Amino acid sequence: MMQPNLALIKNYPITLLLFSAVFMFVIITLLLNLLSLAFNPAFIPPDTSTYINAANVFYKYLDFSPTRPMGYPILLGIPHFFIANPTNDDLISWGYILNFCFWLASVYFLYKSLLVMVQPVQAFVFTFLFITCVSNIAQTSVILTESLSCFLLTLLLYFLVLFAHTKRLISMGFVTLIITVLILVKPGFIYLGIVFNLILWGYHFFKGETPSLKIVFPLFIIYLLIFVQSYHNYSKHGNFTISYIDKYTWYLYIGAEASADSKSITYSMESDLRSPYFQSLTLREKHELASQDLAKQLKLNKGLVIKHLFLNIIENGHRGNPHIAAVGYHSKSIFLRYIRHYLYLFSRLQNVTLSLTAVFLCLALVLTSLRRSLMMWMLCSIIFYVMFTSGISFWQGDRFHIVLYPLIIFGSARLAHQMGWFHAKTINNYQ
Repeated sequence: MMQPNLALIKNYPITLLLFSAVFMFVIITLLLNLLSLAFNPAFIPPDTSTYINAANVFYKYLDFSPTRPMGYPILLGIPHFFIANPTNDDLISWGYILNFCFWLASVYFLYKSLLVMVQPVQAFVFTFLFITCVSNIAQTSVILTESLSCFLLTLLLYFLVLFAHTKRLISMGFVTLIITVLILVKPGFIYLGIVFNLILWGYHFFKGETPSLKIVFPLFIIYLLIFVQSYHNYSKHGNFTISYIDKYTWYLYIGAEASADSKSITYSMESDLRSPYFQSLTLREKHELASQDLAKQLKLNKGLVIKHLFLNIIENGHRGNPHIAAVGYHSKSIFLRYIRHYLYLFSRLQNVTLSLTAVFLCLALVLTSLRRSLMMWMLCSIIFYVMFTSGISFWQGDRFHIVLYPLIIFGSARLAHQMGWFHAKTINNYQ
């Protein structure tokens, strides 16, 4: 008589979950015709070319992009090891595969994080909510950093949960390591990375403890990579910075908005005044001009800067996915336009719901007994930081918020447990 496979039975929930994820991915991909559109120049966003160029420059000349940190381009350019001169389509194909793997890994680690706190069925349900987030699936077809960032934040969540459960400092070390890696993917994480690193090293210093080599060695490699790219920008362009993208974003987005408001003109009019001159400058001159403009506006137009920062956060929190919207624009099929319309509305509903949930979580952290949870403080700090810094840009749909969806869903499960809707599996006072 054939004996049952106990390992398969034990892993049945995660097997079913991953199968469901792949099935959902295939359905959304087919409905939106993403495989075809991924290679359509009209569908490809302008930022994609900057990552492809950064990958080519790195592998062909061992050089760095002044605006794109090396993290994603290094991964995107891996086909250079196997193809003499990979085309853009080669890199897009590889990037699509990478993004799918990052998305699926995000599903897996969200489930594993939830499983520490709740029963498998409850973990399955909350993870399935993430699987239904159509924006995250659509985003895999675009060669941008959101899928990788979402994966790294979900992996960070996993180690944060382990730290809360085991109190082992090495888990917090991995949290800090991942935050530091994120600087090489999205330079906006640099300030959060500095804070986490100061906390980690400060704790070891005052406790007189020697940190684990499992953390120290990879951390110093990341430090070195950040230093190398920053020094490269200094030696070649004149500023010790890992990326100039923040200066572009300030001067041409929120800075232009606040300036236009102070002059009582439209953003388009202000942009037309700023952009041609700004684009004619060297990178160092752009850095200086943007820095001067920032200091000037914070001094004279502080209220307007704050106003547009929060308006942009609201804008980013109630729009749908721009790539789903683009499907209808670049397709002659009435069926695709119909599907695009409703999936876009669904992505918008998910963005509004999860963004409001994130705000509610931050309020609950202050007003309820959740404030005793160090894990929730750290989780909400990351959510708040990402949402707050997203306010420097606009017209990006839900692109900035989808990286937070796993963290917000986990926080919702933690709050539901706190309210007694279900009980922890193995922990009486889950912190």
